[in-house]
Amino acid sequence: MNIITPFNWPQLPDAMTDEQYRSLPGVAHSDLQSCWINPEQLMHKRMYGDTPSEAQSFGTAFDIALLRPQLFDSTFYVLSDAEVIAKIGGAKPRATNAYKAWLEEQQAAANGKYILSADDVSRINSMIMSVHRSFPWLDTSPTQVVFQGVDDMLGQTKALVDIPYAIHNGTTYRIDVKTTGTDQLNRPYVPMNDGAQHLLDMGYATQGEWYCHFANEPLTFANLMVLKEPPYTAYMLVHTKSLRHEAKVKLEAMKRFYDNCFDQQGNSRQLPLMLGA
Repeated sequence: MNIITPFNWPQLPDAMTDEQYRSLPGVAHSDLQSCWINPEQLMHKRMYGDTPSEAQSFGTAFDIALLRPQLFDSTFYVLSDAEVIAKIGGAKPRATNAYKAWLEEQQAAANGKYILSADDVSRINSMIMSVHRSFPWLDTSPTQVVFQGVDDMLGQTKALVDIPYAIHNGTTYRIDVKTTGTDQLNRPYVPMNDGAQHLLDMGYATQGEWYCHFANEPLTFANLMVLKEPPYTAYMLVHTKSLRHEAKVKLEAMKRFYDNCFDQQGNSRQLPLMLGA
């Protein structure tokens, strides 16, 4: 893969929004992963858009608050209903017509922004504090960085990297941030200098290899995992050499499968799609 240019958006007045990134030409890792799972769904998403899940939206909110805080107010509308609930009173104030009317007013005021509750914002702040407390050496002040390149098989490619470079104890890391639920608390905390952890999710690993393609130097890839429920633990999962080897093999298979389904302009080669039926 040949690197064309890394676009370092912190040098610009405003960070790049997710919509601006998605509008850039090029194949992303999410395209490869979606195609691998179901090519028809990827084609449908490209034609009609995709509605993020509640968990995905919360993860995006955390990413923006941590890495692109200048975009937070223009992207999200914080809904605080404590005052109106106290005013309405009763056992189930949110079930009343008065609350529903107030909620409609707030949704109109949001003007298309994604709505977060005050509790969501409190959780996000606790998660950010946990990251800084657990990894004081990690600088999250730069915004995410967009890389673009050219792949012989895929044509134009792109990646939105959370933390492209972080140096600790002489090792240069490329880091992707993930929010995770309490059901994954059984994953052990892995200090950066105490070896590595084989990730349970190969998708994380292939994404890591995809991100590390956009570099002209050897990098160690890690996932910064942050629990989105108390105690909001932040821990680092470092990709092992054996995992990276597996991921490279899998990534090449994903690329070949994508190339069988789509040309370099993103047009379907031979899929019998019945979209919109």
